[in-house]
Amino acid sequence: MLAKAKTKNQRHQQLAQLMKNKDGINTLFEIIKSTKINPYDFKTDSECIMFIRHVSEIITNNNLNLSAKNNDIDDLKNIVITIIKQFKLLIEKKGMNTLLWKDRNNPNKEETAQKIFHMTAYNYCKANDIDISPEMHTGIGNVDFKFSKGFSKKIIVEIKLSSNPNIVNGFTTQLQLYKKSEETLSGYYIVIDVGGMGEKLNKLEKLYKDDNNKLSEIFYIDALHKPTASKRKPIKKKRIVNDDYSTLYNDISETIRDIEITEIDFDLQDVKIKLLENDIDISDIDIEIPEINIDLSDIEIKY
Repeated sequence: MLAKAKTKNQRHQQLAQLMKNKDGINTLFEIIKSTKINPYDFKTDSECIMFIRHVSEIITNNNLNLSAKNNDIDDLKNIVITIIKQFKLLIEKKGMNTLLWKDRNNPNKEETAQKIFHMTAYNYCKANDIDISPEMHTGIGNVDFKFSKGFSKKIIVEIKLSSNPNIVNGFTTQLQLYKKSEETLSGYYIVIDVGGMGEKLNKLEKLYKDDNNKLSEIFYIDALHKPTASKRKPIKKKRIVNDDYSTLYNDISETIRDIEITEIDFDLQDVKIKLLENDIDISDIDIEIPEINIDLSDIEIKY
């Protein structure tokens, strides 16, 4: 009976009629029992229910205060750049890079990154009365995002995955045409690394370096899989026994790489190594120097 109703009002009338007596209620239960309902597949998440929930939780937990001050084009640029940096932070540091992958080896389409960026930007734009238009038609194609405040203040944002073979052309041609069509000089080009980068980033950086006006800025975001903390290799501890300074320095370099050694003071058998702004435990490194008399007080070593 309910299935034959053509309008919402007719369905309500039939439902009310069924609910008037016991037989009608039993009939309604039989209709419900006979209806085939497929459970929602949360794994494939075809309606993006879990995706939206996950993104919303991460954005809410990493919110930031953002407000316009002068309402000019520079103010709009600062807000858009802040949004891009927040987008970068969420992907690189807050685990949102996992949403850009179907599985360990296959990234999602660029539309997934665009959805995350839109969700990241939306509340900030709403709070600052900024219009954000995704998939905006420009007459020559659809630009990923247009931020605008009034008629004259406009900024174009394009997002490309590193797997896209048209990354370089997108920057040199596509973005510039979109800017021209929207009558704006400002544009930002976001490149998200999901593998397959090759020489594309180097070519983009050279193009940007050679551009005297620097009107289209490039932002690189690393969305590659990161090893978990339990799988990261610890710093190996090593006993060092030396009888001359050069060997000592080489061994220290091998043991503690990427550390800036700003001061080494030698006083017979006492060795003092000052490591500034580095949170690394070197308490188990044992250095033995039989007898050395070297004045290095004026030598600064950076490695």
